[in-house]
Amino acid sequence: MPALAQWIHGDASGARLVGRDRELAQIAAARTAGDCAGVVLVGQAGVGKTRVARAALVTAAEDGAAFEWAQATRSAATIPLAAFVGLLPQDSLGHDPLQLFKASTAAMLSRANGRPAVLGLDDAHLLDGASAALALHLASTGAAFVVATVRAGESCPDAIVALWKDAGARRMELAALCEADTVALAEELLGGQLEGVAAHWAFASSAGNALYLRELVASALETGALSCEDGLWRLRRKPAPGAALAELVAQRLEGLDEPERELLAMLSLGEPLTVDVLSSLASAETLEDVERRGLVAVERTPGGPSARLAHPLFGEVTRAVLSGAHADDLRVRLADAVRARGLGPGDAVRVATWLLEARQPVEPALLATAAGEAYRAADPQLTARLAELAEAAGVGPEATLMLGHAQAMLGLHEESERTFARLEASLRGAAEAGRAPSLELQEQAVAYLFARLRTLTLALGRGDDAERVVARAAEWWPDEGWRRRVEGMRLAALAMNGRMREAGELADEVAADPQLPAAMAPIVDAAGAVGWAFAGETAKAKRIAERALPSPPADEQLTDSEMGALFAWSSARLVSGRDWPELESRLARIEQAAVHRGDRGLAGVAACTLGCLALFRGTPAVAARGLREALAHLELRDPHDLLFAAALELAQANAMLGRLDAARGANALAHAHLGGRPPTSHEQPWIARAEGWIAAAAGEQSRAVEVLHAAAEDTARWPPIQAELAHEALSAGGAARDLAPLLAEAAGRCDAPLAAAYAEHAAALAEGDAARLERVAGELSAIGAWLAAAEAAAQAAALHAGEGRASSARRAAALSARLHGECEGAATPALRATDPRAAALTRREREVAELAAAGRSNAEIADQLTISVRTVESHLYHAMVKLGAGRRDELPTHLRHFAGFTLPG
Repeated sequence: MPALAQWIHGDASGARLVGRDRELAQIAAARTAGDCAGVVLVGQAGVGKTRVARAALVTAAEDGAAFEWAQATRSAATIPLAAFVGLLPQDSLGHDPLQLFKASTAAMLSRANGRPAVLGLDDAHLLDGASAALALHLASTGAAFVVATVRAGESCPDAIVALWKDAGARRMELAALCEADTVALAEELLGGQLEGVAAHWAFASSAGNALYLRELVASALETGALSCEDGLWRLRRKPAPGAALAELVAQRLEGLDEPERELLAMLSLGEPLTVDVLSSLASAETLEDVERRGLVAVERTPGGPSARLAHPLFGEVTRAVLSGAHADDLRVRLADAVRARGLGPGDAVRVATWLLEARQPVEPALLATAAGEAYRAADPQLTARLAELAEAAGVGPEATLMLGHAQAMLGLHEESERTFARLEASLRGAAEAGRAPSLELQEQAVAYLFARLRTLTLALGRGDDAERVVARAAEWWPDEGWRRRVEGMRLAALAMNGRMREAGELADEVAADPQLPAAMAPIVDAAGAVGWAFAGETAKAKRIAERALPSPPADEQLTDSEMGALFAWSSARLVSGRDWPELESRLARIEQAAVHRGDRGLAGVAACTLGCLALFRGTPAVAARGLREALAHLELRDPHDLLFAAALELAQANAMLGRLDAARGANALAHAHLGGRPPTSHEQPWIARAEGWIAAAAGEQSRAVEVLHAAAEDTARWPPIQAELAHEALSAGGAARDLAPLLAEAAGRCDAPLAAAYAEHAAALAEGDAARLERVAGELSAIGAWLAAAEAAAQAAALHAGEGRASSARRAAALSARLHGECEGAATPALRATDPRAAALTRREREVAELAAAGRSNAEIADQLTISVRTVESHLYHAMVKLGAGRRDELPTHLRHFAGFTLPG
C-alpha cells in the first residue's frame, strides 16, 4: 500500500522506518490482546514518535482495522475539540458533552463498518480539555484503540494522563535510536554505506534523534561535507547544523530564563562539568530546572556527579548565539572554578585551552602538563600548539618531546626528526654537564629514543641513522640502568630495520636481566615478539606478545609501548595462522573505540591490520572496504606511517577483484607517499604483492608469477613472509613443481601452521595427489584461509575428474564452491586454471587470451610478451577454440565464467 507508506514518512524521502520493530510489535500485541485501551508513546522531540504511531496505524490497517488520525497543535489548544473537527459528526457541536461523545462514538463505529477502530492522536499533550476527554471516552468505552504521542517533560491534560493511569492504556517510553540503528537510518537516507568516522559522526551528532539526523544528513549533503567515494560515504569535514536544524533545536531552548541560559552556555563551552564545580557557578535550583526540562543530564562519574547537555546540538546552537566577549568571560570563570577545586586528570588541558581561547596568559608548567594530556588523548593538533607554547616559555625536554610526538602523529616526519634532533642536543648537553640521570630524565630519554627510532626507520627509511642515534645515546651516562634502557632501544631499532632474528635473540638476553627496569619490559617483549614472529618462531612470539600486551581496557586506549605490543600480538597471529577470529574481534573493538574517541591514528592501525587479515583470508572485497576506511583515518593522522602499506594492500584487494584502474590508483598513492625515497627492505614485500596482483589482473600472468617468486626468494630472512609470497605466486598461476621446494624450505625454518599448510598445498599439487589436496583444503579452511582452501579443493576436484572419480570430484567441487562463497567473488589464476576447458590451455595461451580479453591488440600483446604477432595469433586461435569462444569479444565472458570447479550435470 504505497499511499499508506508515503503517509508514514510524511515527506517524499521514502526512507523506511528503522530500529522500531520491537516497539511496533509491542503496539500490535497490545492492540490484539483485547484488554488494552491503547498505547501512549512518550519521548523527546524528534525521536520518532509520530512515525512510529503512523506505522502502527498502517499495521492495524493491514490487519483489517479502520483508523482515524487527529493532530493537536499549540495554536489550537484553546479551541474546544479543535483536533477532532474533521472526525466529529455533522451538526454535533451544539450537543451537550455526553450527547457529543455518544454521537462521536457512533460516527466512528459507522465509518469502521464492523472493523476494529484505531485512533491516532499526535502530540496529545497539546489537546484542549474537551478533545482529551473525548479521546479518553473513546478508549474507555472500547470504541477505539488509541495510539497517542506525548512529548517527554511536557504537562498533559488530565484526561490524557488518565489513559494510562485509569483507562488501561500502556505507556511506552520511546528512547532515541541506538548507534547501529542510527547508522542504518543514515545509510537508508544516503542510499549507501558510511565509513566509520562518518557513521560515528551521525550518531554522536544526532544522539539517535531521527529528526535531527535527517536534518544533519541533508545539511552535510548540501554543503559537501559528506561525499561518496568508491561507493563509501565519507565525512570530509564536520558540518555545522543547517538553518532548519538550528531552528528546530532553538525551539527546544525557548522559554529559558537568564540563569538557565547562562548554565547552558557554560556547559556548551566546558562540558562535562562536575556538579561540585557547577555549584560555584549556578544555583542548584537552576540545574534542577534544566535537568527536569530534559536539556541537561546529570550522571555518575569517578569524580562525582557530572552534568552535560542532554543533546550535543544544544551546545552547538547555544555557542552560535554567544558573543565573543561573553564566551571569553565564561571561559575564564570556568578555568577559575576548576582550578579552585584542584586539577584532576584531564583538567590541565581544559583549563589551558579555556585560557588560551580567552586570550589569557597560561603559566609554562600548566602548558607542559596540558600538552601531555592532549597527547594521551590523541589530539596532535592541540598537543603541538601547547607544546610549542611551553617550549617557547622555557619548559625543557618534556615540551620538546611532546612537540616531536605531535608532529609524528600528524605525519610531519621531517619536522618531527628536526625536533627530536633538537631534543637530542638538549639531553646530550645535560649529560655533558655532568647532570645525574634521574629516573624521570631517563624515562624522557627512552620515550625520545623510541619515538625517534620509529620516525627514522618506519617513516623516513633511515635505519642506519636510527642505529647511530642509539649508539650515541649509549654514551650519555655511564649508568647501569641507562645501559639497560639503551639495549632495549637497540633491539627496537633492529626490529624496525627488519633484522628480526637478531632482535629476538637480543630481546631474550635483555629480558633475562633481573635488573631490567619495569618500564622497559613491555618494549623489550614487543620488539622480541615481532622479531621472533618474522624470524619464524611464531609460537614463542605469541607467548611473549601476550605477556607484553595487557588485558584490554574498556576503552581499548593504548600507550606508545602498548601500541608496539599490539603490533607484536597481531603479527604473531597473522603470519602464523593462529587465532584469527580472536585477532579480528579485538581489532574491530579497538577500531570502534578509537573512532568514538576521535583517535584516527589508532583507528587506522586497526583498520589496516584488519585489511591485511582479510587478504590472508582471501576476502578482497572485505579488505577493500576496510582499507578504504584505513586510508580515511591515515590521511588525517598516520603516526606509524602505515598509509604506504594500507594503499598497497588496497591495490592488491582491488586487483584480486578485477578493478584494475582502482588497483593502479592505490599503487600510485603508495609510491607517491614515499616522497622519492627508495623503499626499505621491509617495504619491498608489500610492493611485490601489489605489483604481482596488478600484473595478474592485467592478464600478465607470467610477470605476476615472476614478481612474487622473486620477492619470495629475497625474503629468506623472514620465513613466514617468504611462505606467503611463494604461495601467492602459486595462486597467481606459478608451477607447483617450481615453488614446492621454496615453500618446503620456508616451512622447515618456521613453526607457523599457515606456512606448513602452504608447503603441503604446493607439494600435493606438484605430485598430483587429489586426496592430499582435499586434506590441505581442510587445514587451510580451519585456519581461515578460505581462498587458498578453495583453490586446493578445486585442484583436487580437477584431478579426481581427470582420473574418472566423478563422485570424489563432485565432493571436492562442492567444498571449493562453499569456500569460494566466503570470498565475495575473488578470482585467481589458480582457480581459473581448474576449469576443464581452461586446464587444457597452456600458460602462454591463457596469458594471451586474458590480455586479449582486457582489450589489448595483437601487436600490443606481442610487444608486452616479447613474441611475434604471428605467435600471438596462433596462441589466441587455439585458446578461443578450447574455451568455446566464437569471437574475440566473447573472451571476457568465457574467462570470467569459471571461478571454481564444477562438474556438468
